[in-house]
Amino acid sequence: RRFWNGLVGKRIHEASDVGQTLGALTEAALGGGTHSGEIEIGDRVVTVTITACRNSEDEVSGTTGFGLDVTELRTAERLVTSRDQQLRLLVDTALDAVVTCDTESVILDWNREAEELFGWTRAEACGRSLTETIVPPDLREAHSAGMKRYLETGKGPVLGRRIEIEAVDREGRRFPVELGINPIPTNDGLRFSAFLRDISERVAQEQRLIGSEYR
Repeated sequence: RRFWNGLVGKRIHEASDVGQTLGALTEAALGGGTHSGEIEIGDRVVTVTITACRNSEDEVSGTTGFGLDVTELRTAERLVTSRDQQLRLLVDTALDAVVTCDTESVILDWNREAEELFGWTRAEACGRSLTETIVPPDLREAHSAGMKRYLETGKGPVLGRRIEIEAVDREGRRFPVELGINPIPTNDGLRFSAFLRDISERVAQEQRLIGSEYR
């Protein structure tokens, strides 16, 4: 309020740096129409909207406006952005391949380890069907049936635990992976995050040990 009282009786352009912004919005509004902008007043952030006033002959005779304090909103947005950036960093530096999809099995996120493991870049993978990207052909029907069953019943025998299964990369190479899937409710709907790790070396070693026992 102290700031606004300081503007009374002054040309708005001359009031302060904030007044310069208000003056520019006012000049624009005097040309007709409505114009908005954000200004900082001390530690507050205010969205200002200024619109032209017209007389009985439909001529612009002045302006009127209002301000909306959006400080808490901008602070919340910064916190969300910071949290998203931290989450992005955690996902990108994870030792496992991390793949996120929606209920239609459309890939929404794909970290760096997934790029290395499957041969698709994030830009190439996102928007593709998970089923046609990393699921072997003979397992695709089972994947689709499992997704449908979960959406209908809320139950999924492979969710929330690690299992061993096979995946396929861009070149068609089929290999064993350790897989963990978790459903994640979001404001944009249900998502599924899968954590995958190539266990080809471990499986090969186990097979060698089993083979040696029969020699």
